[in-house]
Amino acid sequence: MNDKGGRKKMGVTKPIRPTKIEFDNETEFQRFINYASDKKKNEKLNKIRDKFKQHKPAKKGK
Repeated sequence: MNDKGGRKKMGVTKPIRPTKIEFDNETEFQRFINYASDKKKNEKLNKIRDKFKQHKPAKKGK
């Protein structure tokens, strides 16, 4: 989404809808909480995000 000057145009943002989750038992609930709050996983995702931020796209030929 670039105009002729090379500036990026902003897209339209969509609202985030809340998600409702129901668990059959306490064990499923606890497993989900452990999954969602796993620090090791978050550290790996943060490293990936940092690499994407540092990535420079290849220059396009003329």
